[in-house]
Amino acid sequence: MGDDLLAQSAAVLARFTPVGRVVEIAPADDPLAAAVAAALTERWEQVTSQLDGEPTASLTWRLDRNDLVTSLSYVVDSQGIVQSLIAATVRVGAAVVDGASGRLAGPQEFRRAVAACGSTAGIAVIAIDGIEREAGPVAAAMRTAQVGSAVAACLRDRDLAATLDRGRIGVLFAAAPSGSHVRQLLERIRASIAPVRVSIGVALGIGEIGGLQSLDAASAASGRAAQAGGDTWAIAGEPTAERRRVGELAEAIERGELTLVFQPLIDLATGRVRGAEALVRWAHPHDGVLDPADFVALAEESGLVTKLTAAVLKLAIDHLAAWSDLLPEDFHLGVNVSAADLVADDLVDRIESWTAERGVDPRRLRIEVTETAALADVGAAARRLERIRALGASVALDDFGTGYAGLSLVAELPVDVVKIDRSFVDRLDDPHEAAVVRLIMRLAHELGLGVTAEGVSTDAQASALLGLGCDVAQGYRWGMAVPADRFAAEFLAAPSPSV
Repeated sequence: MGDDLLAQSAAVLARFTPVGRVVEIAPADDPLAAAVAAALTERWEQVTSQLDGEPTASLTWRLDRNDLVTSLSYVVDSQGIVQSLIAATVRVGAAVVDGASGRLAGPQEFRRAVAACGSTAGIAVIAIDGIEREAGPVAAAMRTAQVGSAVAACLRDRDLAATLDRGRIGVLFAAAPSGSHVRQLLERIRASIAPVRVSIGVALGIGEIGGLQSLDAASAASGRAAQAGGDTWAIAGEPTAERRRVGELAEAIERGELTLVFQPLIDLATGRVRGAEALVRWAHPHDGVLDPADFVALAEESGLVTKLTAAVLKLAIDHLAAWSDLLPEDFHLGVNVSAADLVADDLVDRIESWTAERGVDPRRLRIEVTETAALADVGAAARRLERIRALGASVALDDFGTGYAGLSLVAELPVDVVKIDRSFVDRLDDPHEAAVVRLIMRLAHELGLGVTAEGVSTDAQASALLGLGCDVAQGYRWGMAVPADRFAAEFLAAPSPSV
């Protein structure tokens, strides 16, 4: 059985070890591979236990190599068939026995640590969605350990991760993250365990209520996240109205209550319609039609934004399919994506799958990303956007000029178009602002990029932009964003409006 286990080791490591910490067991003449073979042969230990009446045996192998520890664990049934596997490679610092080492504490040790923690600590409970569907208690226990090891590898030195029970992991933050750091940390955890879906509850700051009560609060918040559809998070102690709105938004996404409106993009030189930007609206059953300002930030804070983007993306592709006989040859439809989408593994797959399913040329699609979203992880954003462009879709850098990266970011990201923020357009009558816009356009064109101006509301602005060398514009000068049927009637089935 040892040879069979060894043969699977490399694949297991690649699947379950955090990115960048994989120790490959290949080729055969590699010293590490030889060490693994020797270890599996010489250090096999079999332990029989009873889990729900099923005889099992487990093997755990550990290799200490400099400051790296690689562990492989297997659970084998009574017929000698491998049922579950876990692999982890973690970097161990001196005297570190918690998050940074990837070690998982047990539930009792975790509760003791929680009970003794300071008032500035924070707690998270991570529940694996659908764990009850795992094939038996052994597989569920191993899946929990796999997820727990990945979570532990994301934490800081003083933080602690633990398995609480089957399907749940607890995290104790020595100092609770705050503000945007909470979202960044939770997104990093979710990315590290993808494609496993989890519902996370967080209690920020123990305060005077004590660690154990905060643990209960985080557990309850995890339950709310699961009730909202899973694959998201909830913060303990959020205002009731906000919690209710998060739940309503999750239900709206599932029920298809989201709709799109479309604002045309006009070629300033010819007056032709070159495309449109898809903007989401929420048809709330009680509060009427809600604009993105009413719910997009909430989606980002609650972890629902990737689901929101997926719903918008699918609707946009459906509309492109419905308009296929009306569209000009160079028409494209812009869809906005968030920072969380740029690190999500399934964004590119969804674009490829849904365009193929609906018979839509991916070149019709333009993915729009803001400077702020891209700056969250420039490397990850560049890799994801490059894959999107490889499908044929184009990429626009939205709200250009509002961040602090500017043209330096254009050099790092694979983009096709920069969209000048409306704040520049509003100040075009200022010679200094006009000079800045002219410089942006000139540099963009020298880099082979198109330029689109946002928020154009007057004839004077349109004429000034044309004189400065702008290619395309959008704004109230040509109309507000309108529903699909009206957009098709006004901008696709009729001659384009003139400049």
